[in-house]
Amino acid sequence: MVDVSALRTCRSYSPASMARGALTAVRDDCAVTELCKEFQLHLNQITEWKRQLLEWGAAL
Repeated sequence: MVDVSALRTCRSYSPASMARGALTAVRDDCAVTELCKEFQLHLNQITEWKRQLLEWGAAL
């Protein structure tokens, strides 16, 4: 039997919080590891949002 409380749920983030995290990473105000702690995210997630911001921003 699986303990339901031990299962991780997939979080969803608002576009505003994704943009804030990506913009902070792009500005290089602090290290990405510090952003991970602040936003409680994995390094890969912030890196992906940053990549998407730079990609989509260039398309505009």
